[in-house]
Amino acid sequence: CGGRVGWSRLDRGSLGVSGLSETNADGDVARRQFGLDGALFLPRRVDVAGTVLLDAGVLLVEHAEAIVTWMATPRLKLAADYTFVVPSGLIPKTSIVSIFSDANYQDAGLDVYYRLTPALRLSGLFRARAFSDGNPGLLGGVGARCLLGHKLREGVGLDFQRLDTKDSNLQDSGYYQLRVYGAIA
Repeated sequence: CGGRVGWSRLDRGSLGVSGLSETNADGDVARRQFGLDGALFLPRRVDVAGTVLLDAGVLLVEHAEAIVTWMATPRLKLAADYTFVVPSGLIPKTSIVSIFSDANYQDAGLDVYYRLTPALRLSGLFRARAFSDGNPGLLGGVGARCLLGHKLREGVGLDFQRLDTKDSNLQDSGYYQLRVYGAIA
């Protein structure tokens, strides 16, 4: 069980506190998490946001993210971010997969969004990634989202990404990811 309590003022920002307690089939506590999140809307079309998720049992950070977004023009938006992720912190502890995912990684990157027309948005991303085993990686991608319908509330999108890194034997590794999606308002 879990929950979040938050405060928000649409023209200034928001602040939230959350908690989660997960139990296994025997009723024993598998995980307790505590989270903080917030956003601040600054003048000149700049937004700052961040989240932190802690393992409440040992007070270790499982996920942290900071994002600065600048709307340079009504058509162009830039976002710089930093992320720290321990994947097992996001996988239920009742899953066998969480045992094999103690590694972590850090990302620092830049996202660019350009609205070509009111209905078509193009995007690009670049990330430098550092894995806990010391291997670096680079993540890049492009995407497009097209809004549909009379009021432009539904949309379809396509994103393509490539992660380039080395495995523990310093051989080329990584993956390609293609995502096709739809959204209905």
